[in-house]
Amino acid sequence: MAYVIENAGAPSLVLSRIATFFDHLAHLLAQRGEERRVYQELNGLSERELSDIGLARYQIKAIAHEAGQAV
Repeated sequence: MAYVIENAGAPSLVLSRIATFFDHLAHLLAQRGEERRVYQELNGLSERELSDIGLARYQIKAIAHEAGQAV
């Protein structure tokens, strides 16, 4: 007696997981890029300019991180 095992869904499941992984990776890279951009932009401001927009230098890292999460 012969048995036939049909597992046609496995390759598509693997490809789906790989695609999901790369989508997640792209999203993380986009977040990191935005975080870096905001950090560099705010860090380039003088103390006076930061004060004018209501920020202190110690807040820059947290604000940049928050901006990255919004992507």
